[in-house]
Amino acid sequence: MKAKIERIQGCLLGGAVGNALGAPIEFGQLDDIKACYGEDGITFANFKGPAKITDDTQMTLFTANGLLLPGDKLTNIWNCYQDWLDTQTKHNKSEMTHRPVSWLVDDQRLFSVREPSNTCITELKEKHFGSLTHPYNKNKGCGGIMRIAPIGLVNWSIEKVVECSARASALTHGSLISSIASVFFATMIHYLSRMEIDIAQAIDKTIKIVKNSITKQPAREEIIGEVNLARMLAENSPDRDAANIASLGQGWFADETLGIAVYCALKYEHDFEKAIEAAVNHDGNSDSTGNLTGQLLGARYGTKVLPKAFLAKLELRDVIEKMADMLANVK
Repeated sequence: MKAKIERIQGCLLGGAVGNALGAPIEFGQLDDIKACYGEDGITFANFKGPAKITDDTQMTLFTANGLLLPGDKLTNIWNCYQDWLDTQTKHNKSEMTHRPVSWLVDDQRLFSVREPSNTCITELKEKHFGSLTHPYNKNKGCGGIMRIAPIGLVNWSIEKVVECSARASALTHGSLISSIASVFFATMIHYLSRMEIDIAQAIDKTIKIVKNSITKQPAREEIIGEVNLARMLAENSPDRDAANIASLGQGWFADETLGIAVYCALKYEHDFEKAIEAAVNHDGNSDSTGNLTGQLLGARYGTKVLPKAFLAKLELRDVIEKMADMLANVK
């Protein structure tokens, strides 16, 4: 079953919305966030200024662009990441030292440094990419999972989604925690964008796929354990969101980012704004946890749940919408 165009748009735009709300408080401590924005932390109501994206949305777009190109998709994604790398070190397209493959570099607005992952920058400078069998490192940071959603949106079999998302994460992040978390997330996106199921049902279906696709090992069990903890906290915990999210981590590592996003999307499935606000107001990686939460709910409900006023000032909205339209035709 093919993903619906409004779900593809919802996923990419929803992720960018969550990414942009969390951007001003990335690296912040919750006490400091509350001191600045009030007891509820940063919200859509008190957000000021332009809604600027970070490297999460930038790299998500370059992942999507790689999927549009003919030929081997993994090589295409790597080559598009090389284009992204130049946007972080060059001022414009004319300064690029290699021939670009991505149409994104035609837009000057992409040439902007937005707190890029050190691991992504370092590994993309290598002459060849990392793989599941020959990883560069043992890094389990969220730099792999935060860019992976487009792989779940294209019109592929679930087997191809699993393989490509694992390998795409391993391009820069060598830990199996990173790869399996990316598989879990891309699989959830795959189901939510093309089926009429809720977050809990998507979790159940994804756990089955992960268990069937990945040989039993500690990394697989860690990811499933984190997701099950997130689900238990969302459904049963009487504690406040900040305490529950702290139990899941700070979002710097792929398993933590996944767990926090699952918790917020499940607990506030019918309130997009509340889900994103919960996802960003904590000690840690607010822009990435907001990004993944927005992608999950956007894939589930489409653009209708996105806050219109915030969307109106979202940076690169036109580019994101164009990419979503193009991604809908990938086979």
